[in-house]
Amino acid sequence: MSTGAIIAIIVLVVLVAAAAVFFLMPQMRSQRLRRKFGPEYDRVVSSNGDRRAAEKELADRERRHAEFDLHPIPPEKHEKYRVEWTRIQERFVEAPVESVAQAERLVNVVVADLGYPSEGVRPSNRRSVRGTRERGRALPVSARRPVAVRRDNGRPAQGHDLLPQGARRSA
Repeated sequence: MSTGAIIAIIVLVVLVAAAAVFFLMPQMRSQRLRRKFGPEYDRVVSSNGDRRAAEKELADRERRHAEFDLHPIPPEKHEKYRVEWTRIQERFVEAPVESVAQAERLVNVVVADLGYPSEGVRPSNRRSVRGTRERGRALPVSARRPVAVRRDNGRPAQGHDLLPQGARRSA
């Protein structure tokens, strides 16, 4: 076999390998992101409408998350937070507004102790918290807005209004 033929075969093999990598990398990236983010992947893709843009957003989230200095909470603090959380839950029926405010503060302290940015879960971030918006789940309540308000009529919600549609029982 001539040198020219060997070079042509090598170039052809390299081109086929490069083409395979070029076409398989996006698929492998999609699979990796889908595995890592689970249902959030599908939610971002459907809300964004463009798979490529949604994957870029998820990859950006990965990069930002990698910049955090995350670490576990020491056992003594973990126990302290667990006891505090139980105390807040026990007081909720008697003092819901204060309990929500205390819970919000505790969540922000725990989030900061884990190594996330110190601002914790700010009101501007709450839109990204799953399960609390228009999808028929619990209506948002916070220390700044202690009473859940029905979106359809603007009146304070009753207890059964806070349940998901499927969880309501007929009388």
